[in-house]
This record gives sequence, structure tokens and C-alpha cells, in this order.
Amino acid sequence: MNGSRIAAVGHYQPAKVLTNEDLASLVDTSDEWIRSRVGIRTRHFAGPDEPVDELAGHAAAKALASAGLAPADIDLVLVATSTAEDRSPNMAARVAARLGIPSPAAMDINVVCAGFTHALATADHAVRAGRPRGRSSSAPTRCPR
Repeated sequence: MNGSRIAAVGHYQPAKVLTNEDLASLVDTSDEWIRSRVGIRTRHFAGPDEPVDELAGHAAAKALASAGLAPADIDLVLVATSTAEDRSPNMAARVAARLGIPSPAAMDINVVCAGFTHALATADHAVRAGRPRGRSSSAPTRCPR
């Protein structure tokens, strides 16, 4: 029986940053209050010219590089998101195209917060069934602007 594992993780953060001090100028809060309760110091926001599939593509490219894989090694792309720009083509197909993956099976998984775990389970089932050689799974989220 085939097994599966997470070979690498990639991440991407957009350049636009909102600090706790910035937030304190908008609402009644402080840097100390936020850090002491949730540990957050900064937030990154995507600009209107940064679609979600672009963010996911950057993160997936880092994961591929970290795993020592080429786009041709991937034949299944799963994207877990609740913030896709459009329904068709799906985000997984867009990410695959951005990465230059030649002919992948590409599927979005829309289960909001639980989407990443569903994507991992789906990838694991595919690997155990002997289908994909490699796998790319990402969980991009973009909050409303």
C-alpha cells in the first residue's frame, strides 16, 4: 500500500502590511491589547491587483522548490479555498497553469475552514489508490477587501 506525507510547505504574504498601531488608529484598541490576547503583530493584505490564484501560485512554487520537485512531477492539484475569484476555470486549474504543470487533475475543495484537512484527506486517498505520482495542495484565503 502506498503512503503519503507532507514533503514541503510554502507560504506567501502580500506586501501590504497593517500593524496593530495602524489598527489602533481605526478602532479602540492598542498594540499591547492585541498582542497579549492573540499574539498578532501585523496582518498582510492582498491588493486589488493580486488575485487569490496568484497568491496560491507563489506559495505552491515555494513548496515545490523546497521539496525538490518540478512542475512535471505533479499530476494532482488540490486547492482548498472559500475565496475563489470565479467558479470557472477553477482555482486549482489556474494555479496549475501558473506553475506550468502540464496535465494535472485539478480540483477546488470549498469547505471553508475545514477545507485544508479535506484537501489533505483527498490527496492521501488518491496516493493510496496509486493515482498521482506527486501532489500539490494549497489553502489560499483572501478576506473581503
